[in-house]
Amino acid sequence: MYKCAVLALATALFFAFAPPAEGAPSDAEGGDVGAASDAEVAAAADPAGDADADPAGDAEAVEVDADVDAGLRATVLTLAPAKAGTYTLVDERGRTIAEGLALGEGKTHALQLTPGIYRVIDEQQLEHPLVVAGTVELIWDGMGVLPVEAYERRELQLAFLELALAQQGPPNIKHPSTQRPRRNRRVWASPLASTLAPGIGQVINGQGGKGVGLLFATVASLTGSIVLYNMPSDGTRPLGKEYARLIGYGVLSTAVPMLWIYAITDAYAHAHEPAREVVPAVDHKVRLSVNRTMTVGFRADVNRPGFYDNWSVSLMGQATRRLSVGVSDLSLAVGKDVDIPEFGQFGLRADYRVYDRGRLWIDLGLGVAMQVVSSRPSQALDPEVAIEKNDLRFGATPYGVVDLRVFPVNHLSLDFSPRLSVPVTTRWFSAGRALPRFAPNLELGGGVSVYF
Repeated sequence: MYKCAVLALATALFFAFAPPAEGAPSDAEGGDVGAASDAEVAAAADPAGDADADPAGDAEAVEVDADVDAGLRATVLTLAPAKAGTYTLVDERGRTIAEGLALGEGKTHALQLTPGIYRVIDEQQLEHPLVVAGTVELIWDGMGVLPVEAYERRELQLAFLELALAQQGPPNIKHPSTQRPRRNRRVWASPLASTLAPGIGQVINGQGGKGVGLLFATVASLTGSIVLYNMPSDGTRPLGKEYARLIGYGVLSTAVPMLWIYAITDAYAHAHEPAREVVPAVDHKVRLSVNRTMTVGFRADVNRPGFYDNWSVSLMGQATRRLSVGVSDLSLAVGKDVDIPEFGQFGLRADYRVYDRGRLWIDLGLGVAMQVVSSRPSQALDPEVAIEKNDLRFGATPYGVVDLRVFPVNHLSLDFSPRLSVPVTTRWFSAGRALPRFAPNLELGGGVSVYF
């Protein structure tokens, strides 16, 4: 309503100050304005009078408002909206002038109207007010009313602009395959630097805090393990402190290679621009793992507990998305002295993955580690005494394990594997150390796995 009131006021001012139409008789000349107007309207109402008139190109035949007021000249208005649809034209009193007009996409419709305020109603029942004034041929393009000459001039300018853009062609951009890729030297420089000194690759990647932290943690772990290893073990230290020393040595000595590997792989992952998102290889076929297990237990001297560790290799195949089976605990120990037995170790194992969100996996596993132990007898002093044959023994140690796997890159994980084992026979470790049968022990494991 507000828009209609403003438009009505504008129309009133227009008619109040508008000069007489060109060619129309003035009052001074004594002309009969009313008679002339009636004659023009009567002539426009005759469809056969000007059959070739078409102000909008291929527009439909011109319609005439039957309620043209006497004394007002008719104006041709062409409806040519860009949006296709069905439109209705009503006057300011709400009377329907034309309805059901299919317009848009080149379809237009011309009407001959008296000056006044009108409304075009589209399919969404949105009203578009427009003002018809004067005798100039007008056109409504869906946004506003323009003289036909101005509309045609605008359309011509748009056509020239489109033609110029078409002739200019697309911008001169080289195909990606012809451009020389920008070398990112950090992809190889960062992991190489972290191989030489953990954390330096992170500094190159702009992660100074992480790099300094990794360097400090690795150096501290290495220094701590060396100090704990070289501390005397003569039985004079309290039993609790001796256990703490051995456990600390095992944890720190295992942390050194794991921190180093993490620094290398993390430097590689963050050297790319942008940094690659880590997506663990859930659908892998084979997992190759290198693991170190360690435990602390009693020896013959109760005041001197022993440190037992073993390095082993596992090769596991993924049977289903969560179940893996294969051979594990593959290791070999060769005794340098006659009194130290040699043994070969192998095992069978099954793992079930109970959690795999983001970079963290959790596996539960059951397995058995088996050993074939060979003891070499001492050389007899009498050369005539027959040499005894090697003594072969078989051993087995069942265990349960929890594997916590953290992925710094897609196909590699760092593993933390606490497990509980109970040997059913004497279990041998490196350096000739052994645990008696039926002696349950908690082992701490750490290692790295690669997924294929």
